[in-house]
Amino acid sequence: NALVVGAPRIRQIRVKQMEHCRHTIEVENLKETPCYPDYSQSMDNSSYHHGHYKDDAVRITTESFTYKGGGFSINFPQNETEMERMLDKLYESRWVDRGTRMVVIEMNLFFDGTEMFKIVKIIFEQFPTGIIVPSCQTAYFALGYNIWHPIEIQSIIDAFERDPWAYVSLDNLLVYWNIYVIVMGAMTFCAWLKIIRFLAFHRTLNRLALTIQLSFKNILGFFFIYLVLLLAFGQMGKMLFSDNVDKFRTITTSVIVLMRILMTDVDYKEMYAAHPQLAPIYFVAIIVSIYGISLNLFVAIYLATYSQVKSETYVRDKQVWHMFAKGLRTYFTFWRKNRT
Repeated sequence: NALVVGAPRIRQIRVKQMEHCRHTIEVENLKETPCYPDYSQSMDNSSYHHGHYKDDAVRITTESFTYKGGGFSINFPQNETEMERMLDKLYESRWVDRGTRMVVIEMNLFFDGTEMFKIVKIIFEQFPTGIIVPSCQTAYFALGYNIWHPIEIQSIIDAFERDPWAYVSLDNLLVYWNIYVIVMGAMTFCAWLKIIRFLAFHRTLNRLALTIQLSFKNILGFFFIYLVLLLAFGQMGKMLFSDNVDKFRTITTSVIVLMRILMTDVDYKEMYAAHPQLAPIYFVAIIVSIYGISLNLFVAIYLATYSQVKSETYVRDKQVWHMFAKGLRTYFTFWRKNRT
């Protein structure tokens, strides 16, 4: 069972009206109809619309756009009858019209058994063509100790005491929680790297560090060429498959697909269904140029430098054995003293 924190609310994000419509069709009263573009942050409309604009949420990223955190919001009443009246009033006043690009229903839940919060966002995106795409986003977080939580929780308590029937935004608390998790993960990673420092006397690690140091300029040049190839194939994949394959909708997702191909995680059938003629050529070109030539070039650069380092460096192979033997002698000496 979950407890609702504050009141749920409905929020919409709007775009500005275009100054000049692009259509040239001569239809009666068509030119008097206002035109609204796709959503962009430059076209975000914050002027008055059945209420004032509020900027009290974080950005929402969907498969199509990244929306600002503000919007025009209305809290839901607790009574079901009053809620129906409110929705009817919004419908009659055309609260949602052609300038609306996203409507999101937001609510916050608290699970007492696990002491976890859950933020629920039910999203409805409206495109200029009239198509509505629904989606849902949820996020969990716990009240672990960190430097931000006492301050942010106190502000939430103050807001709840001022108006118990108002929506309480937990988005900032979620942002701080994510920062806390990232910092703790980075600290844990650095702590594990300390093990390498204690093994720095070993010949393999010495050779590895020296090889990276000597071949750094060559590796840097290789990564520049590799990045150019990734961006080129990513842009090409977006142009070829973005209309039919969601994974190629943006350049970023296209590059991620290319990296996943390296791990043999690829849906070739989806690419082939979108372009039966060009998909095989595109796929073979990726395998040959990026993974057949480029990665082998990186291996060749590293192995050439490693062979040079291995032949020129002097390593005392018995150092590890001496340290191990010294530790055993110390341990047995301490054990004998305790027995006597």
